[in-house]
Amino acid sequence: MAGRDLKKLVHEHRRNLSAGSFNYSKTKDDLLNVYISGSQRQRGYTDVDYDTLFKNIQKEKEVGKTRHDKIKRLVSKSKRSKEQDMIKEHKKAWRKMYNLLG
Repeated sequence: MAGRDLKKLVHEHRRNLSAGSFNYSKTKDDLLNVYISGSQRQRGYTDVDYDTLFKNIQKEKEVGKTRHDKIKRLVSKSKRSKEQDMIKEHKKAWRKMYNLLG
């Protein structure tokens, strides 16, 4: 449990205590279930639609792949421009040395 979640949990229980709606007959598991669900009624497990889940995962993978490709293109472009700048600097230095010696 992260620090913020714990703070929220403590805040909720303190608010419930001050409002007088806190029921001491509830067990710890019931209180945790109420905190997680965000309501006073218990929620059961829901069936998972694996086809929709799989489609959503595939969409996210495609989005991630396109972003990865964009990043690869940017990195290769910056490498090329870096290499070209270095070649220009070398040419400049060699010309300067050639002119000094020649």
